[in-house]
Amino acid sequence: MHLYQGVVGKGETQVMCDDKPLESHCDIVNHSPSGFAWGYQGSGPAQLALAIMCTEYGEDLSAHPCHYQDLKRHLIAELEADKPFHLSSADIYTAVQLINR
Repeated sequence: MHLYQGVVGKGETQVMCDDKPLESHCDIVNHSPSGFAWGYQGSGPAQLALAIMCTEYGEDLSAHPCHYQDLKRHLIAELEADKPFHLSSADIYTAVQLINR
């Protein structure tokens, strides 16, 4: 089980996974070289959704139970922009189940 934390600083956002910086996985798909974001449907949230899905399910995108863009639309974009967030692996699994209904 992982714990994801979105941290907002002075003009800077960071996402931690288990108290370590979350790997962006830009080598797989590079939506946002400037970093992660949440609270809207754009490139930063897409990179965050991809990174979370790769952490939870591995780097083979075809093995993921849903497309990371769906996770972006249904979970990441719904987080409050510019506010800290906490998500657990259980939150991710629940969102994936709802997406797959």
